[in-house]
Amino acid sequence: MNSYKDVNLQVGVLLFLTLLLSACGGGGDGGDTTASGKVDLPLVVYKADQDIDGMFELYRSDTGAKITPDLVMGGNVRQFALTPNKKSVVYIADQDIDNKFDIYRVDLDTPNVSTRLRTRLTHANADVITFAISPDGSKVVYSADADIDGVPEIYLINIDGTNQKKINGNVGNPPQVSAALYNKNPWSKDGKYIVQYVQKLSNGATVGLNIYDDSLGKANSTRLTPPLVSGGSIVEYEFTPDNTAIIYSATQDASTVRELYRVNLNNPANSIKLNPPLVAGGDVERFVITPNSSAVIYKADQDTDGVNELYRVPFATPTVSAKINPLLPVFTGISSFTLTADGKSVIYSADQTANNIYELYQVKMTSLGNSTKLNGTLTPSGGVLADFSTTPDSSAVIYRADQDTYGQSELYRVVLANPGASTKLNSPLISNRDISFGYIITANNKGVVYLADQDTVGVNELYWVPFATPGSSTKLNGILVPGGEVSDIK
Repeated sequence: MNSYKDVNLQVGVLLFLTLLLSACGGGGDGGDTTASGKVDLPLVVYKADQDIDGMFELYRSDTGAKITPDLVMGGNVRQFALTPNKKSVVYIADQDIDNKFDIYRVDLDTPNVSTRLRTRLTHANADVITFAISPDGSKVVYSADADIDGVPEIYLINIDGTNQKKINGNVGNPPQVSAALYNKNPWSKDGKYIVQYVQKLSNGATVGLNIYDDSLGKANSTRLTPPLVSGGSIVEYEFTPDNTAIIYSATQDASTVRELYRVNLNNPANSIKLNPPLVAGGDVERFVITPNSSAVIYKADQDTDGVNELYRVPFATPTVSAKINPLLPVFTGISSFTLTADGKSVIYSADQTANNIYELYQVKMTSLGNSTKLNGTLTPSGGVLADFSTTPDSSAVIYRADQDTYGQSELYRVVLANPGASTKLNSPLISNRDISFGYIITANNKGVVYLADQDTVGVNELYWVPFATPGSSTKLNGILVPGGEVSDIK
């Protein structure tokens, strides 16, 4: 039974990573200084083997205290998330039986006392695979093979553990398909709809996306996407901010060509292709929807095979796109990109000036084709990494780069109004120390919480640095047992 469950576990991990990458742009309570001069540390939740080497549990950053109950020997927290009001944490762990994963909630006001968030797993091999909290924090949707061994299905339950119900369609008897949560948050922004990713059990082939309408108050599942060509798959999807449609990339019309589509929620199974015809060998790589739900920004080798560039296509004029970046030299391309929260600028990394030297650029949506370099001067062969984020107020970009010392990743902030004048945020690092992937910009835009082996080589710990005092960070985690480290933050 494990082979199919393992496939869906990978899907769940991908969801977790995508959600983590999304969290890098905001979240966490912002630290500040009180009237008495005491530093008010930001609140994030972190996963670490702080007390027992190899056993990863959950802790709060403002006190370093453990919030999960003691786990069974061999147990670990697999996935976790803070509720929107930051009063509770939902997590998946083999808390009670080693290698038996279930879903729990723990309130920060009553640490070490958890509530199991499911009412039944009907067979001995059942596991919870992944989950997502509703935008208002009142419900949790999760996938589990709770009823049929090796057949993941989708369940919805209140955050207090009441009113569990299965929400996917019929999987067949004997089962023919499974329903999973995929690589984007499955909730619409208003919390009304949940997307389900349906696959064939026999070979893992994609059937398509189904949608559940929570406002109906009963089990329902409607096919959202049209049939895929043989061998086709859906790669990525996202609700529009106005909750009227889903944008998705898929090999829908040709099994070797990934393109971009829109399907309106009030007209399911009828999608509209958004990108224009692609050059032979071209693909749409990824996309971001504008905050006003009027257009989508996407990366594709649309004009030249193997050269990724950025394009904007308005929903009002599908297949009519405009290139965002300036003309790129031969053998260069866009690596990663994001939108500012106000939707006014695209921030991207590219080897636009020198081959394989990735730097950071801004293009204003009012001046397509005209870019401004943002990062400071790079040390020879240095470069900007792909996990940069814009601040919640759209005024600055936080990025990692080996800007000052080749091979040593550090954390920088550049204000968009002052391009090229970046500020190093982390405390000074000695040789062989780095800022790791995974950081959080506080929601009040006061600073960054980050992971680094700043004090002990090879041991990631948790640090907070205010924008007002760059270069002076505070360690947030508790004392680690020998061999322990902080692995994730939310």
